[in-house]
Amino acid sequence: MPDSRTPRNFTTSGKATFRRSLVFYMIPFVVLICAAHSCQQGNGHAWFVIRDMQNRSVFHLNDTLHLEITGSRKGKKADSAKWFLDGKPLGVSQQSKTGGAHMDLPAQAAGLGTGTLSAQVWLEGKPFDIRMEIVILSDIEPATISYEIVNTYPHDTSAYTQGLFYTGMHLVESTGRKGESKLRKTSIDGKVIRQVALAEDIFGEGACLLDGKIYQLSWKGQKGFIYTTGLDQTGEFPYPEAIDGWGLTTDGRYLLLSDGSHLIRFLDPRDSMKVVRTVEVFDNKEAVKLLNELEYVNGILYANIYTKDYIVGIDPVSGKVLRKIDFRGLLPEQAHYKGFDPYNFVLNGIAWNSGTGHFYITGKKWPLLFEVRFSAAEAAEGSDRK
Repeated sequence: MPDSRTPRNFTTSGKATFRRSLVFYMIPFVVLICAAHSCQQGNGHAWFVIRDMQNRSVFHLNDTLHLEITGSRKGKKADSAKWFLDGKPLGVSQQSKTGGAHMDLPAQAAGLGTGTLSAQVWLEGKPFDIRMEIVILSDIEPATISYEIVNTYPHDTSAYTQGLFYTGMHLVESTGRKGESKLRKTSIDGKVIRQVALAEDIFGEGACLLDGKIYQLSWKGQKGFIYTTGLDQTGEFPYPEAIDGWGLTTDGRYLLLSDGSHLIRFLDPRDSMKVVRTVEVFDNKEAVKLLNELEYVNGILYANIYTKDYIVGIDPVSGKVLRKIDFRGLLPEQAHYKGFDPYNFVLNGIAWNSGTGHFYITGKKWPLLFEVRFSAAEAAEGSDRK
């Protein structure tokens, strides 16, 4: 992983990720443009417009979109409109007595994230196509979850932590930076039991354990690696798309991969790492970008946000951010050693101990690893989500 002052999305080989992320960096500007022009596209946009009757193009999940077709051609309004959401038909509406064709659409039907509303408008037997881009935000503010430190352990300051998980006996850590990347098994107190080095040109990323195999990502290598639980490499796998590898975890069936954007991909290791589903992650204000290290616990997907001092808990079905854990000040300044770079040695690393229900939290080249317990309310809620 490069320095935090040079984000990974802004590299030549990461153009696809950059383009996706740029859309969400510009959401405030898109909203302004949409308000004025409804983000209209299609061969009928010169005459007809899809409009929310409250002039919105960004909604929350508990909203209802009150849509209408406005405009006319040669002084005549549309006779009818056939509505679509992301290419799937929604229904047909006729011109009303008070104006153009109307459609009410609950935001829940669209689901969290970005979408395309389109309509085939008919006038005197001729069709006209128009489209409108929409964004659906979460309908809840993420809950703030507290924590307490249970134990503190030493952590190797040479480890640029990219992935972390607990096997029930040991921690397995994937580290990054070219020439330094490793996969290693350690005790809780940081003693290295075994480690294997990646090729000099590979930048290691997230890792997880599924069905007796350890999977490890590379950042720009367009491939990952497969190991036994003893860290013997048994194979490689290509990425199913031209993406970066960032975080990796599992829900017990699929591999969940982050690429530095707001997207989580579900990969099927039984079917050539085919992408079976992609989830967009949003809170009640915006797309949550720079999703990094991941840990799946009792139906909640926890994620580090690159360069941020907090972790979010995500509903992996909807992509809605449910909770936020603020870890500012977790690593005290007195633990900063000579050469410690707070801009680059950031919070990254989440592992869960199913036996105790505690989490292990650390950061890139941090001198300490923390065992923490979330609030009682959080623990009870998490245990109910299977």
